[in-house]
This record gives sequence, structure tokens and C-alpha cells, in this order.
Amino acid sequence: MYVNTIGRKYFMYRPIIILSIFAVALFSSCGTSKNFSSPEDKDLSQLVKKLNKKSGDLGLQNSLKTLYAQSQQKHEDNIAVYRKIQSLDKWNKILSEYSELQKVYDLISSSTVAYGIINPVNYYSMIDDVKHEAASEFFDAGMSFMTDSSRESYRRAYDAFDKALQYAPDFSEAQKQKQFAFQSSIINVVINPLQDFSNGYFPGWDAGFQRNYLQENLVRDLGGANAFSVPARYYTDRQAAASNIIPNWIVDLKWNNVFISPERQDAYTRNVSKLITLGTDSSGHEITETVYATLNVTRIYVEASAVLDYHITDALTKNNIEWNSLSTDYNWQEEYASYSGDSRALSPQDWAMINYARTNLPSRRDIMDEMTRRIYTDLRSRIKNSTDW
Repeated sequence: MYVNTIGRKYFMYRPIIILSIFAVALFSSCGTSKNFSSPEDKDLSQLVKKLNKKSGDLGLQNSLKTLYAQSQQKHEDNIAVYRKIQSLDKWNKILSEYSELQKVYDLISSSTVAYGIINPVNYYSMIDDVKHEAASEFFDAGMSFMTDSSRESYRRAYDAFDKALQYAPDFSEAQKQKQFAFQSSIINVVINPLQDFSNGYFPGWDAGFQRNYLQENLVRDLGGANAFSVPARYYTDRQAAASNIIPNWIVDLKWNNVFISPERQDAYTRNVSKLITLGTDSSGHEITETVYATLNVTRIYVEASAVLDYHITDALTKNNIEWNSLSTDYNWQEEYASYSGDSRALSPQDWAMINYARTNLPSRRDIMDEMTRRIYTDLRSRIKNSTDW
């Protein structure tokens, strides 16, 4: 339904992967003692420090040999257990054990005293081999997933090829198949215009603008026909029709439970006071007085709320992909005032309300635009996440 099948028979491919010493070193990291995870390796690190100070201590030398053998055996036993696991998750565990072994090697080889007592094993080449094995197995898994041409199978294949590339960044065939899996899973998503507002609440009111505005913004901001971050291409219904695009998924949008109150008004009073200085007396002391005023405040306000339903369906099967709602609200108000009493008691904020020139009430279009803006980012993210893997 989504994309054509591969169109040719694939053969299992096990590439020769050349890993740079730099990449291996990144995985194994530096062998500092504080990075050791097991108690045995930490003890070994402390022992090496003691030997660096007491190089001739035979007891410490024998302990070093014993601890090194125990550490090596423990990690190799763990590796043997992990190799029996069927899940591909085993490779991280195996490489983690080899990384610890390599850190032990780095620790001992960095000490002239310790390196003269035992000859530690360098695991660089083994790490290289394990990464080769892991990348090959993930590649084979990705190829097997693509025998089913469903979008979910391509997603699983993409993840497997991506994992192979984490182990072997230069694995060119894995990179090629990863891109193929991505392209093969791309769906055409048509976003329909916003449906008429609930219960005919806005008869004759610029509904066409709202429907097209939201639809076109979503398509544009999701990347339209050139989206690249997710395996989807987005179109308006008009764009799809003009370009003969057959949709895979359809997004329907509808306002529900829209409420916009009429203009409302209430009033209240507020008493204010201020201590002012009138001057000074003959002794130079300030003469003060408390002055009073009463503010008569009128508040005009509008309250609004709505619910936007979005419904994503499979165009062919009509199955639901996602169906959910986003609630939004918007409360607008302004206040103006008159006063009685002593004007000297008024603050700059009080004068601002007294001198306030009333503005026009927001139109229904303004209110709906504001409520749309408040949920827009969330709506866009939800559509993107639904169409992503």
C-alpha cells in the first residue's frame, strides 16, 4: 500500500568492514581506574598504583597476576554467556565486556612495573571483529525485515541498518539499504480543511479563511512535499488533487464545543493613599500628610473556549491511526477608571487606567485565531509524531 516492493532479489551481504583505530579507541575509551565498573577491576587498579610505589614487593606482584587472571576470566565468562543469547541486544553487552578488558590492558600497559610482571592481552582486534559480527547480523536482520513491504517492516529494517552503521560507520551497503528503507516507507498525508464550527456557531462568518489558514500552515510547517526529517509528505486536499497524489493517510480537523461569551462588564472600587511631603518646618523637619483617593474601576471582558478534534485515518482501510482532542481557551479583558478624592494619592498605574482609551472588542475571528495559535504547536507536533516512526 505504501511503497513498491524492492523489485529484485536480495542476497545476504557480509561486508569487510574496516574500522579505524580511532573508532575502536572511542569505544574502549581510556583505562583510568575511576572508569572501571567491577570491584575486581577497581581492586586491580589500586594494586597497580601500589606497585608503582613498591615495585619490588613480591606479594603485590603475585597479587597482580592473580587479580589479572580473575578479571580476565570473569569478563570472558560473561562474553560466553552473552553469545548464547538470541537477541541482537547481546552485542552491546559483549562489547561492554571487551571494553572493560581493554581498559585493564591499557591500565597495565601504562605501568612499566606492571607490564614487566605480566603480559596483558590487547583486545583491539577482538573488538574490531565483534563490531564486524554485530554489524553483519544487524544488516542481515534488516534485509530479512524488508521481505514484508509494510511500513512497519521498513521501519524495523531502517532501525536495524542504523544499528549496523553504529557498529560500522563505513558500511556503505548498510547506508544504502537504510536510505532505501526510509524512502520505501514514505507516506502521502493529506490534511483536509478545518471543518465547519460546532453547531453552526459561525454561520456566514469568514469560515473559509479559518479552514484554509490552519490547513495551509500545518502543511507548510510540516515540510509539505519536501519534508525530510520524517518518512512522510504533506499536502492540502487541493495540492494533492492538482498533482494527482494518492493519499495514504488523511487528517481531518474540526472545532467542537466552541464558546465565546458576549461582552461582560463588572465594576469595583479601590481606595488608595500616599504619604506626601508638603515642605519643612523652621527646624528643617519634613512636613508630611497622607492623602486619599478612590478609584472607580470598570472591567470589560470576554471569555472563550473550544475543543479541536483531529482524526488521522488510513485512506485505504479507513482504520484509525489516531483520534484525539486539544482544548484551548482565551480570556480578554481591559480596565478603565475614574477617581474621586485627592489626585496626589494616585500612582502611575492608576493614572494609566484613568487615561486609558478603550479599544475595540476582539472579533470572533481574532478570538478563534488566538485559540488556534495556543494549540497550534501541539497539534503540529502530534501530527508529525503520528506520521513519524
